[in-house]
Amino acid sequence: MGLHHITWRATVSAVASVEVVAEAMAWLIGDADDVELDRSTSYHGPELTMVKASTSNKRRALRSFARLGESNIHALANEFDQRMDEQRVLHFRLSLDSLIRGQPELTDT
Repeated sequence: MGLHHITWRATVSAVASVEVVAEAMAWLIGDADDVELDRSTSYHGPELTMVKASTSNKRRALRSFARLGESNIHALANEFDQRMDEQRVLHFRLSLDSLIRGQPELTDT
C-alpha cells in the first residue's frame, strides 16, 4: 500500500496568527502554493480561518509525511488498524504548537 495523496487541515481562531499557522502548514506540505485559506465566521461571531495544505503528487506526499519524524511514524504504524477508516484513510492529530515549532507531535485526542 502506498501514499497517494495527503491533506493537512487546521482551524485558526481570531486570537491566533493565521500567517504563523499557514507558514507551518507550508513547511509540512513542502510548498506555500499548496496552502489554502478559507475565512469564515463562527456561529457565535468571531472570525475563523480554515487552513488546508494538500498534494496529490505521490513523491511530495511521502516527503510531507516523512516530516512527521521517525518516532511519530513508528507510533502511527503501531496504531495503523485503529486509525484507518473504511476508505483506507489514515486519521491522526498533531499538536499545533509542536507543528509551529517545526517538531510535529501526535496528540492523544
